[in-house]
Amino acid sequence: MSFFLLVILMTLSHPLLAVEGEDLASLGKVVESRVAELKDLASRGKMDEAIQGMLELLNEFPNGSESIQIRYDLANLLFLQGRYRDARLQYQKVMIQSDLHRQLAERAGKRIAKIDERDSKSKDLTGLKLIEIEAALDAGQMPPEGSRELMKKIREDAVSPHQEWAGRLLHREVELQNGRARVLLNEARQLFDSRRDYPRVQGLLEEIQRDFPDTEEMPSITILLEETKRRLSWRGPAPLGR
Repeated sequence: MSFFLLVILMTLSHPLLAVEGEDLASLGKVVESRVAELKDLASRGKMDEAIQGMLELLNEFPNGSESIQIRYDLANLLFLQGRYRDARLQYQKVMIQSDLHRQLAERAGKRIAKIDERDSKSKDLTGLKLIEIEAALDAGQMPPEGSRELMKKIREDAVSPHQEWAGRLLHREVELQNGRARVLLNEARQLFDSRRDYPRVQGLLEEIQRDFPDTEEMPSITILLEETKRRLSWRGPAPLGR
């Protein structure tokens, strides 16, 4: 009799577990989407608003795996803003929470060490610079100007203790640059094909050339820009207003 009861209970509970799993997955997507929006806000220079948004999101989701990622992204934004004491506190909380997120815990620990190192007499300046680059990439932002040259130099230095790390960061920076260039290029293509808004297309393509000069999409960008300029030349100069 107990066997049949067990079968019935398992049959009844299975759909409930499936629904709960779907709810959790849905919740994770909501948090991921909002975090992405806040990172985009930060990348557009609205760092204070992005940090405030992260704090509000953290208050909304104080527990669970979502809170670890939110807290880690918050710490990165604080770090990039130079609020090292606040960033250190958030990184420490990530380490406490991150039993199931070893990679985040390791990165948080490394950041704490570098924050402490800023106040010491013996500083690993190269390591500090790479930490800043990594924090920018984790926040979905392009690293400061000159970062790619620095990472290439470190990667090519056979005796550098940071050689492998610099290589990984360089790969991430290239992927981020290509991704951003691809988004703008796709927007330009849509404007070119559907709206024929050639002045706007030219502006977008020139923006890519200026901001992402090393992107692998550059051949396609150059071809489309030349065709855009050719079509604009057909229109002739804009009429003067009266």
